[in-house]
Amino acid sequence: LSLYGTLKNVRIIENPRNIGVVQTVSRLVIEAKNNCCVLCDQDDVWLDNKAEIILRSFEDHNYFAAFSNAYLVDSMLKTTGLLLPQNFDFIKSSANILHCNFVTGCTLAVRREILISMLPFPVGIPHDYWVAANCSLTQNLKYINTPLVKYRQHESNVIGVGDFSIAKKVQRLMDFGRVMER
Repeated sequence: LSLYGTLKNVRIIENPRNIGVVQTVSRLVIEAKNNCCVLCDQDDVWLDNKAEIILRSFEDHNYFAAFSNAYLVDSMLKTTGLLLPQNFDFIKSSANILHCNFVTGCTLAVRREILISMLPFPVGIPHDYWVAANCSLTQNLKYINTPLVKYRQHESNVIGVGDFSIAKKVQRLMDFGRVMER
């Protein structure tokens, strides 16, 4: 209770029933009042500087959205690796985002007016993929290589890196890019 007392700009919006992740995010976008929406999941942990760093990326008005790297952690928050490899080349990979999404919702921030223009989110497509793909197609997606989130991986994840790790997805993207260059 005391935590909420210190967060004067936080508004709690409750769903009367479970409407699913995509529809919940859609509803929150509509309810949002600020110019930038920073997404998060209930089981992930933001690093202290996440909001500052990711919001600073919007000082460049060419970007509609930004996402960061993240630490992969287990259920006890023990680091097991990075979401994306340190040498990840977003510029080369961004063209292939339609082939394999590597943008995770808990690392994503988006200008609200862009999110509104993407509504309604399509049924059956994760909202983070929809946003990342649209912003990538217009080259308005910024990658922040610094890990800003502890992305928790456990047996109850609805969506996670699972057996098919992000590193494997990125490698698949790089392989796909080399094939396309031939």
